[in-house]
Formats: sequence, C-alpha cells, structure tokens
Amino acid sequence: MRLSPQGLQMKCLHELPVEEPLWLRRPEEYVEIYRELLEKSVSDRLPNARTAIFLSGGMDSPTLAATVCTLRKKAGRDNDLSAVTADSQPLFDDTEGQWARQTAEHLGIEFELSHHGDRIPFSGFEDSRALFPEPFANPFREIYLHLYRQSATKARVVMLGYGGDDVVTGGETAAYFVYLAKKGRFAQALAEFGRYAIEHKKLPPLRAGIRARFRGRFGMAGRSSAPLWLAQSFAQQFRLADRWRELLREAPSSHLVRPRAHRGLSGTGWPHILDKEDAAYTGLPLEIRLPLFDYRLLRFVLRLPVLPWCVDKEIMRQTMKGTLPETVLQRAKSLLAQDPMELHHRKGNWRPAQLGSPAEEVLEFVNWPKLLENVLAGRAVDLWRDTAGVALNLWLKSR
Repeated sequence: MRLSPQGLQMKCLHELPVEEPLWLRRPEEYVEIYRELLEKSVSDRLPNARTAIFLSGGMDSPTLAATVCTLRKKAGRDNDLSAVTADSQPLFDDTEGQWARQTAEHLGIEFELSHHGDRIPFSGFEDSRALFPEPFANPFREIYLHLYRQSATKARVVMLGYGGDDVVTGGETAAYFVYLAKKGRFAQALAEFGRYAIEHKKLPPLRAGIRARFRGRFGMAGRSSAPLWLAQSFAQQFRLADRWRELLREAPSSHLVRPRAHRGLSGTGWPHILDKEDAAYTGLPLEIRLPLFDYRLLRFVLRLPVLPWCVDKEIMRQTMKGTLPETVLQRAKSLLAQDPMELHHRKGNWRPAQLGSPAEEVLEFVNWPKLLENVLAGRAVDLWRDTAGVALNLWLKSR
C-alpha cells in the first residue's frame, strides 16, 4: 500500500499461482500426493505438547484430527489431542455434536460437547472478556469464546479446520468443462461427466451462477443496497452506497479452471475472518494453527481435476478411507439445519427493546429508530446485516 499526493495505490505482493490442471495416470496418485502434503502441513504446525482442535461433524476438522492421530502414532507418542464441539441444542435438533462425537470416539481422542441453544444473540457482549479492539458483528461470538476457553485449559495451540470449503467443495465444473473444451479434450469431458453421473447417480453441480442470475433477473435475489439504517450524513460523506456496491462486485479471476476458489483465497475475506481468531480478540494465551491453508497443499489442490476430486470434498473422503468412520465419509455436506438468529427472533427471545438505549456516539453512524424498525420486522435477509449496527452500539457502550 502506498499513500502519496497522487492518492492511494494498492498492489498485490504475492498470491497463489495460476497453473494448469495436473493429469496423473492413476487416481491413487492424487490421493497419495494429497495425503503426503497434508501430513507435512499438519506436522509442521503440530507442537510437541498437548493440542486442542475445534471438531465439527463435517470433513475438514475430522481430517485434521485423524492426521494428528496418525502422526502421533508414527512417532510412538500418546494421542494427546483434545476436541471441543458446540451445537445449538435445544433451540433445534442440531446433530453436529453427534457426528463430531462419533469421529472423536473412533479416533480415541478426548471430547467435550457443549450446548448453546439457549444463548440469545449478543449474549455475553457486556462481559469484559468480550471487549474487542474494534466492533465485531458476530452475535454468537460468546459460543466461540467458550470453545476457546475450553481449549485454553488443555493446550496452548488449537487447530482449526478452516480452508477446505473454498477449494474442495464448490466443484466449479462449468468452468472446468469450458476449459477442457477450449483445450480440445471433449472425450475427456464427456467421460468424466458420465463417470460421475453413474457413480453418484446425479449430475455434477455446474456452479455456473445460473440460479443466481435467474433470481436476480426476476427480483428474487438478496438485497444489494446498503443498510437503510445508516445515518444519512455519514453515508453521504463517505460514499457508502458506492463502497457497498464495490464490495458486492466480484473481482475478475485469472484462474480459468478454479476462478471462485482462487478469488476466495486471494481476497480480503479470509484475513478479515482470521484476524478475529487472534489472542487480541479471545483474550486467551492460545495460538490458532491452520494446516489446510498450507501453501503447498493449496497449490496442489488448485491443480486437481475438478471431477471428481473437488466436488463435495472427494479428495478428502478418499484420503481418509479406513481412518475416519465410514458413516462420516458417506455423509453429504450439509448446512446448519436452521438459522439460530431467525429462530430466536421468531420465538421472541430477541427483540428491539432488549437493545436498550443507544450510545450517544453511535447516532453519528446509525439511524437508531430505523435500525429498531428493521430488527422488529425480522426479515431473515436483513437480520444478520443489522447486527453490524447493534454490535457497534454495544462496543461503544462498553468502552
């Protein structure tokens, strides 16, 4: 970043390279390379001491947990890995904890499950331990802090399974087929398409954005305008409407096969998210480590043929065969069954009256009556966006 009389200039210092797909003779070779790189990545970040992990019911963190156990066993060491998990029971039937427990029991690691369905949005924000260096709009941050506190009683390093969704879930098969067509690999494209359809009894997800464009054309897409509760003078002074549109605009990607994955890994989203996992936010002597963001591993994954390896984390599932429970390997990726924010609002657990009076300073940025009106309306598309104004007010009142 360079600031001069001519203005602000920004230049990318380094990013993942754009490379051709890697064509290998046997499917087993992809699995062997991925396993080797994964073990190197975890080994480089694994301390010679007790370690904690945030364990989910999906594939990413169970894959890390299984790899840690494998490395400990190879080294002839005790399996001193502790897993912590949270679910939203009893707010709704959240099965995340059950799946995570199944993985922990299979691997023989210590496991601790906590239920947080009774935590309403922004509970615990008044606690001094939740004071952040800047406003933070996650209304359920207290749940994460609880998991961090659990981990800190056991270890000084905690492993997180962030990073898998960007590169081995989306598929982007439409871009992949277009790439094969441009290279004259029509037979290969047809063969891979047919093989996937036969083995999975369904068509591969194209991920071409067709549904989003259709919904946008007929006015069914999510709101694309800046929040209406922004104070008018503040919005005008800083041209927030223009900045909002800029945020929504997808930057072009130079990657012909994995444009979304490459864009996600090259953008500002992940740095913004990971900043919030720092000890400055948790207030705990705990270091996070992220093996799935290893440069060598990501570079290899971005070169994988999309079909079948990058659809529904097939490369992970094949690598973990015989290591994780078969039921976990066969479980399809699923989103959270219900939206806890919307549920709490619908049940009357969270209402505008609970927000209290606004801090005097917040009125410079937020049209408070308009924000209360939005929260009262409780439109699912707005509730999460409205948390920014609520979080700013709570942060200013707590200083």
